[in-house]
Amino acid sequence: GTSFQHPFLVSAEISDYISGGGFSNVFPMPKFQVAAVKRFLSTATHLPPSSYYNSTGRAYPDLAALSDNYWVVSNRIPLPWVSGTSASTPVVAGVFALINDRRLQRGLPPLGFLNPVLYRLQDQGHGTALYDVTTGCHLSCLDATVEGQGFCATPSWDPVTGWGTPNFPELLRALLG
Repeated sequence: GTSFQHPFLVSAEISDYISGGGFSNVFPMPKFQVAAVKRFLSTATHLPPSSYYNSTGRAYPDLAALSDNYWVVSNRIPLPWVSGTSASTPVVAGVFALINDRRLQRGLPPLGFLNPVLYRLQDQGHGTALYDVTTGCHLSCLDATVEGQGFCATPSWDPVTGWGTPNFPELLRALLG
């Protein structure tokens, strides 16, 4: 997830320090991720020790969304400062539901499995379809070796914010073509 650099203003997004991300110890890396992950691992200026992650496992996330300081209304009662995956995931689901709705209106099939699509967008020159988040790191193990610093956001794909956060007008344009 991400947060605004200036919490009470709509400003640049940075990776949220409580955001997750990394590499699976269970699932192997799918082919659609290999080039992006290889680029990240070879260009990142700061990585946790290699013994702390499985660089051949499924990398995550593929994308991110704002996950900090939502206002939610429940039973007509506003609840401020809702944060986390339970805030960002419905936003991403809503974005892709709207895109699928537009696709169906045009006689196109729904997108289906999205993950490979996100990687193809970058390869096809639609880099602006997702806002690239390049600032911030997430927390990791709180031991003396890494001192809590995990992976950091970088230009292009990274294991903190993936390809970035949805830019709805550009994403819609790219996925309707």
